Amino acid sequence: MIAGGPAAAAGFKVGDVILSVDERQIQDGQQLLAILRQMQPGSVVRMRVRRGGAELELSVVLGKQRLGN
Repeated sequence: MIAGGPAAAAGFKVGDVILSVDERQIQDGQQLLAILRQMQPGSVVRMRVRRGGAELELSVVLGKQRLGN
């Protein structure tokens, strides 16, 4: 996670597991990337995450993809 990036601004923490994006279930990282690549920077998406034993929903404003990271 990039300090000050969109994930950090939305409240993500290291170890959070993304379960869904806008109510679309996520099975793996490949699927997550495929969904996010279809969206425009500046879009707001709802992500359901598992943190420890709890599930919560975070709203994320998507940024531009950073190449090389």
